[in-house]
Amino acid sequence: MNTYFETTQAARLRTARKTQKLTAGVQKPKRHVGKLGNYLFDRDAFQKFIEALPSGSKVSWRDLGIRFQVKNKSGLRPSNAGQVLMEAAKSLGIDVSKFNTEKRISGRDYAQRIRRARHKLMYQKVSIPASQPTRKLHTEIRRRLNNQEIYVGELIAPKTYRRKHITSSGDLEETEVTVHGRKIPLEHIRRQMNVDQGLLFRWRKDDYENLDEETILKRFSKLKIPVPSEPMSALDELMKLEHTRNLKVWHDHSDILNHSYVSFMISALYDTAVFLTDEEFKERYPDRTPVDVQSAVEKPYLYILGQSKATDVDQLSYTSTRLEDINSLHQPTYFKGTAIYDVLRVFSGDGPARQFEAGHQRGGNFSCLCGISVKEHQNLECALRFHPPTLSERMKILKSGVLWKEYSERNINPLCNLKKEALTDELEARGVDTYRKSAAEMKEKLVEILHGIQRPPALLSSDIHSLSLSRYEIPPCEPLHDLSNIVQNLITELPTHIEDNKVQVDFEKFANATIGDKNQLKGSDARLFAVKLAKFAHQKFTENGIPKEILLLCTSLVEMISICYSHHHQRTPKTILRLYNQSFLFSVLCKTVIGTPKKMTTRKFYGCHFHSMTVHAPQTFRIFCLRSLIPEQEERSFGDMRRISLNTSSRQCGKIIDNAIVRFNAQQQSDRGDNYRRQESAISQQARLLPTGEDTRFPIEMLRTRSYLFQTHCERIADFLQEGLGIWWSMDGDDIVFHDGPMHQDHSLCSQHFRTDTVADSIKILDNCWSKCVSAFEKGEIQLPLLKVKIFDGSKPKIIRNENLLAQNQAQCLLTGKSGQRADEDHESEREEESADSQMQLVSGLLAQNHAECLLTGKSGQRADEDHESEREEESADSQMQLVSGINLQSCT
Repeated sequence: MNTYFETTQAARLRTARKTQKLTAGVQKPKRHVGKLGNYLFDRDAFQKFIEALPSGSKVSWRDLGIRFQVKNKSGLRPSNAGQVLMEAAKSLGIDVSKFNTEKRISGRDYAQRIRRARHKLMYQKVSIPASQPTRKLHTEIRRRLNNQEIYVGELIAPKTYRRKHITSSGDLEETEVTVHGRKIPLEHIRRQMNVDQGLLFRWRKDDYENLDEETILKRFSKLKIPVPSEPMSALDELMKLEHTRNLKVWHDHSDILNHSYVSFMISALYDTAVFLTDEEFKERYPDRTPVDVQSAVEKPYLYILGQSKATDVDQLSYTSTRLEDINSLHQPTYFKGTAIYDVLRVFSGDGPARQFEAGHQRGGNFSCLCGISVKEHQNLECALRFHPPTLSERMKILKSGVLWKEYSERNINPLCNLKKEALTDELEARGVDTYRKSAAEMKEKLVEILHGIQRPPALLSSDIHSLSLSRYEIPPCEPLHDLSNIVQNLITELPTHIEDNKVQVDFEKFANATIGDKNQLKGSDARLFAVKLAKFAHQKFTENGIPKEILLLCTSLVEMISICYSHHHQRTPKTILRLYNQSFLFSVLCKTVIGTPKKMTTRKFYGCHFHSMTVHAPQTFRIFCLRSLIPEQEERSFGDMRRISLNTSSRQCGKIIDNAIVRFNAQQQSDRGDNYRRQESAISQQARLLPTGEDTRFPIEMLRTRSYLFQTHCERIADFLQEGLGIWWSMDGDDIVFHDGPMHQDHSLCSQHFRTDTVADSIKILDNCWSKCVSAFEKGEIQLPLLKVKIFDGSKPKIIRNENLLAQNQAQCLLTGKSGQRADEDHESEREEESADSQMQLVSGLLAQNHAECLLTGKSGQRADEDHESEREEESADSQMQLVSGINLQSCT
């Protein structure tokens, strides 16, 4: 109101001055009706009626205008018909002050009404336009809803709630209210995507008319897809591939006006085979404003909004309507004569949402979708070997027993709260001996076999089968929430692990200034705080206030954040290798610097967020651009709908959803990218103040003290090591250097993409690459950054020693003049250490293999909790100090 109208105090002063001028005769009163002869009405009937009214009568001049049908020259009833009749009564000599005496002061004058005038511009000549009146806005919205110009979707998933209210007689009455959710059909969203993304599509139908065979072969080669034998089928297949859009689905729960609601949103994944790049958009449309094509393509669309509890039963009520839309995905939509195909490719959401979608348990000891126990999150040797099972593998584990057949809408978790007889039947069906075992022992055994699996995945829980779900994946990581929690935990915990009291106080002040009493951080705030923490740590390091390990810990976290939020064109083999190295470095430094947390529990610091980012984020980055999986815009949608409902709805049950959908979709039509760009700019400006990143370095001493851990890391980057020494890694003095810094160029393009590959495919490729690496290493064809390689083929591990690594390093150091690593000293003591812990490392190496067998056979794997704990206790304090001193030699990344 203050934007369009003057203040109330200014209106009072203006009205008082006007009244004085009218009383003094300086200003003539306004005539609001003009000439009475310009109006048509039954004057005789009006005169007879008004003269017959006694004094003190209540007169509604507006109603009289309607009664006597007052009309202007155009034949329309004027909006001030009441004022016209009042002036007509005065012209007849009627004292109108004798009517409505209860509204007058002392029976004489009306109370002066203070009306706020609009603000004026340009020397009092132009007024600022006000917003449209609510009544007119409601009328216009109803008209557009009836004409389907505004589409609010279909009614779905009715839910009945009981409501108590007090009647006018004072009685407490209970009524039932049915609340429907709303779904905008997926086909409608796909057609809207075609319109919004029309300028961004790479190819048109006319582009395929004159393609020669050589061009077709080049395009298939670029897409890394086999070429069909027949030319015509090859052209049709190429058109379909280059017009196949991959979709992402997201859902989450939140409160709106003190009630729990669930929201589903759909967005597309950016793919350069389908859409233009930023540079190509500028070339094709030079007169248009440059746009961020990836952000425009990945704009989310509201799919489903309904009132729902955060329970699996309520959420599964929306599954059937989702499957109806998914089963129609094989039918293309058309844009300007070009067929556009869509595939449901991936799900993205926070931890509870991913667990629901995958049929996993909520929380508990197996909170991660890969099935690792929370006790093993900080056991890096074990955690780095765990891989998430696919949806088909999860179904295979579930169907290895018999109780899954009792799954129904009333019993969605048939494997929970089982009695001893049911436990016996389920375990015996899985081939487990239950003789003389208690119910508690059998329950623990079943939990170990299932690894957190409770029921079928949400979209596979129905009898409806869809070919559109053949490549549907649920990644075990989501960088938005994972990074936010890691940043918050690190800033909170780090000050307690600094030895210098003065520096410790400074870090505590930094934590209070950033985190304070906040229970949760926004994603943008967490990223900004991580950059500030790295800058603050660099300042303290230059002042010799903290060791280099703390600086590396902070800078590696910033590197991880930078890669996770990087654009599609920045996803290269070099950045993939860097995310592997930086996440591994971060996890090792957390174990070195933090160790056992003091301000929080070990389970919280090394929890699911830590595990997901350090283990699963690099795996997912091989296939997906992680920026495409970050649901930052989707998470903000609940804040928008919450404000819309608070300010514009009647707050009545059942009337919130329609209002929120109409206004939210209208709000999404406007370009809100400026707010996001400002946030990105603020974070980027702070990040530029940090030192330039360098290559990732690991000390050779680490190959002695934690050889098996570093071998586990090498297995995850086997495709890079397969190219040999000098390509992706080299040795520099006492360090192993990976060529992932900004000064190095990429040697090749990304060979894996969500268009053709899955995360499970990449894991199989890596296993094959590691086998080839070991075979070539045994033959002396390539070099590996390891002093020894352990292979678990039989009952005992096979150890292959690398005698040439240090010799080559010493020869290189003699040529370059640098101090090399000491000769391979004390092999005898190293063998003694191996004999002490070889059995423990054997268990650690076989743990993931046994887990993989469990996923396929449904049987329990070998536990390694106690073995790894005893191994860590047997490690001497000297070994830990050697690792710390070795990492001190790294350069800042």
